[in-house]
Amino acid sequence: MQIIREISHRNKMYCELKLVCLLIAIFILWPFSSDFMGLRYCLGSTLKNPKQARDIQIPVEAPVTGKDELPAGIYIRSDKPAYIPTKADRERGFVIYRLEPFHWDRPNVMPNNSQVTDTINVFAARDEYEPVCIGIYALRNLKDVTVNISNFVDSKGDIINSCNFDTRIVYWWKQGNIMSSSLDSPHYLPELLLTDPSLPLREDTKFPASLVPIDMERNTNRQFWITIYVPEDASAGLYKGKVTIKAKSGKQKSININLNVFGFQLAKPRYTYAIYYMYPLQNGVDEIAKKQLADIKRHGFDTVTLFCDFTKVNKHSKLIEECAGVVRIGKDGKLKIHIRRKPFAGTNEFGPYLDRIRLQNCNNGKDFIIDFHDAKVINQTGLISYVGQQFSWAYKNNVYALNNAAQVDAYFEFEGLPEGRFKVWINGINAGRIMDVSLNDGPFVRLFDKNSFDLNGLTKAIKYLEHIKLNKPLIYFGGPNALVIKKLTTIARNNHWGNVYFYAIDEPQKGQRVLEDCKRACKLIHQNNGRSITATDLRCALELNNLLDIAVLTWQSVPAYCKASFNPQHKSNIPQKYWTYWQAWMENPLWNRYSAGFMLWRAGLDGAMPFIYQQKHGDSAYNDFDYRGPAYGNRDFMCTYPSATGPIPTLQWEALREGIDDARYLSTLMNLLEGNNTQQAKQIRKTLTNIKNQISPYQQVQLKRWNNSLMNKLRYKIAQLILQLRLQLKSERQ
Repeated sequence: MQIIREISHRNKMYCELKLVCLLIAIFILWPFSSDFMGLRYCLGSTLKNPKQARDIQIPVEAPVTGKDELPAGIYIRSDKPAYIPTKADRERGFVIYRLEPFHWDRPNVMPNNSQVTDTINVFAARDEYEPVCIGIYALRNLKDVTVNISNFVDSKGDIINSCNFDTRIVYWWKQGNIMSSSLDSPHYLPELLLTDPSLPLREDTKFPASLVPIDMERNTNRQFWITIYVPEDASAGLYKGKVTIKAKSGKQKSININLNVFGFQLAKPRYTYAIYYMYPLQNGVDEIAKKQLADIKRHGFDTVTLFCDFTKVNKHSKLIEECAGVVRIGKDGKLKIHIRRKPFAGTNEFGPYLDRIRLQNCNNGKDFIIDFHDAKVINQTGLISYVGQQFSWAYKNNVYALNNAAQVDAYFEFEGLPEGRFKVWINGINAGRIMDVSLNDGPFVRLFDKNSFDLNGLTKAIKYLEHIKLNKPLIYFGGPNALVIKKLTTIARNNHWGNVYFYAIDEPQKGQRVLEDCKRACKLIHQNNGRSITATDLRCALELNNLLDIAVLTWQSVPAYCKASFNPQHKSNIPQKYWTYWQAWMENPLWNRYSAGFMLWRAGLDGAMPFIYQQKHGDSAYNDFDYRGPAYGNRDFMCTYPSATGPIPTLQWEALREGIDDARYLSTLMNLLEGNNTQQAKQIRKTLTNIKNQISPYQQVQLKRWNNSLMNKLRYKIAQLILQLRLQLKSERQ
């Protein structure tokens, strides 16, 4: 007993000594503690101890994908074990629970036990947007359900006002094939983030600025998406707030949000982010474009492609319009057009294309406009079908464009035209090619040998992009026409905008002839003082060599590049910059987050240019199934959707921002490591190398290894390393 008492006494003294040491440590570190306030709250209910993040291990083995499974990166939560509602839940009429962002939550499933919580923990840096997801399961029919968010307040009384938060509802609907452009395997899935799901989904709909009350049916759930923005001037610390759900009956329930704000602002990413953007800018920037461009900038992008639709110009701009001669139309009301073109180097896949015909009566000067959409195809040789509303013209399930065919010989006929003698103009875009046209079997006339380009509107658009800091680098997506290259590079030089990159022939890996055309296009660009860029695979990029200034790699080529980039022999033969692209419009958010963030780091790429912000292929952007084109079908390509009040976000769009933020965390840490040769910095570099080696450059493999929660833990680990280095630098300055 005496021995036991002595041991107990020694243990007591040891505990007291530990307490004294702890108090001393707190006293010493207190001036530097703001970054660490509330650290243990950063990763939600799944991380109770911040030490868990230090030892994070990314799974090495990827689960085997079954034949009927959804694609890698799509996670549907399990409904087991299902939560059993309490008496208070039943009286209230609903259950509140936590959801993982970017994970599917089927709309008729009861939450499981682990999701029902009173508190959601989240972390963010200054000037960062961070999503929080809350689910509501209705135990009975509910009317006018509202979601209200309080101000967030820390222990010092500092406030993050609720005006910095945006709340939307996740909208489920039927869409085409999840991982392809076809319509052969539609799915019912979550995508849109709406403020009023009761309004018609149309491009002219005016959606409210904030979430409206909604109704819910018994035994269904709804997912609410809350985007928290931390202002640049927010002080570090643990902020607490509430999200209150209230039904018309008056019953309500709140869930606590603990937001830990780090005492640093994220650095600009070390990668360049562009996005394929097809809104026409030849007349400058209108109100629709302003809202879209602000949205793109807010999501972390550096630039957009400059697209000009010369068939849609204002009265102050010149059409690319060539007179094909004079023709007499007889009583049959028919006009036959015979087009022929021989191979011509230095061109873009997207042009020239034929858009419309203008007939001008030789007697009274009256105009008559007809579209090539209305043409009857008599015969065709060498016309390549290409899907893309901006680049081609369609007729009865076929899309025709004068693309990379080696030779074109085609006959078209228009019916129902007025009788008389007419001057004829053919309208279209020329990217450097020429063609010969015959009207009603008359002599051939050379078209597109001369060009008229008015770049005043585009120049105004670029000045606006410069104003909102969305023009680095400038990427022209209208075809490598020599005249445009000369004019635009001169304008850029006079305005100190830097280099202009002109898009060469898209995807030259399609064939040797296409690759040879791409080489000639790149030479044309360089001869006229431009820089070249195109999407391609690694093999073609290496063959193009110095002709290509930026190679935008297919995502399938990333693993091969990852190996080649560390091979000095290969490194000397690759273009100046390597980016990558993927189909970001597909409803696979985690694919976007991984590809825009950790994958760029793992592969050692210079940037990304995902495809595409918006591109519809039918009458409505909100209807995948109104496509008019080749029989195999083509979906709408939408990262966001158009509306009268601005772009409607989607889950895949928000995931792109999360991926860019992952890159910002990494870049912040790398900036702190530069020139730092302390033992701590060396250990952090070793830790980063170990983490990078655990990540696979094969997207399909990696997306089977982890989910959004694990990506957040990795981001948190990086944040910890940032805080450690900042603490070291602060102590050195003392």
